[in-house]
Amino acid sequence: MIRFVFVIASVLMIVPLVSAEGSHDHDNHNHHGHHSHSHNQHDHEDTYEQSAHLHGEAELTLALEGKVLEIALESPAANLVGFEHKAETESQLSAVAQAKAVLQSADSLFSISGGDCVVEHQDVDVSSLLDDDNHHDHKGHDHEDHANDDHSEIAAHYQYLCSDAAQVESVATALIKRFPGIERLKVIWLSEAGQGAVVLKGDSDRIQFK
Repeated sequence: MIRFVFVIASVLMIVPLVSAEGSHDHDNHNHHGHHSHSHNQHDHEDTYEQSAHLHGEAELTLALEGKVLEIALESPAANLVGFEHKAETESQLSAVAQAKAVLQSADSLFSISGGDCVVEHQDVDVSSLLDDDNHHDHKGHDHEDHANDDHSEIAAHYQYLCSDAAQVESVATALIKRFPGIERLKVIWLSEAGQGAVVLKGDSDRIQFK
């Protein structure tokens, strides 16, 4: 059920964009025919990819169901480490390791008010920035290789067990403070009592459930 809730949250995030683009594409189809529709569809896919991957923006989803609170973060790698290609130099590898270490410290990133919640599981994925064979020799890495790394993402997932989930009132996050590259944190939260959305930026850091 929790995984289904995250799918719904993702749909809610893209519905406004899809609706706007769908209307624009329909108008062009009426005026230019099927061939134009194909080109527009391709253009819209590019537009969506760019809209879903904006430097300075990250997405945070929170789902509270039963006694489980799940938190998922997705961010362009540039927001967290300053680049999006494969890490090659020692300083770049160090930046990736440091970002991963921060993201693996759930207690320093999230403060939950009420509910008596404790971290049960956490997972951080920085694989898009690392070579599978851990070979970081720059030889053989040309500009064409890096073209495929233009939209690298970092993802993190946290699962909390709350002994009194009905009393969860809010969640404060230090993500913007710990990662200044995140200028806007787009948040969607869902619970059995309702759902909501908020954009955190600057000093704002709290997601209110009640």
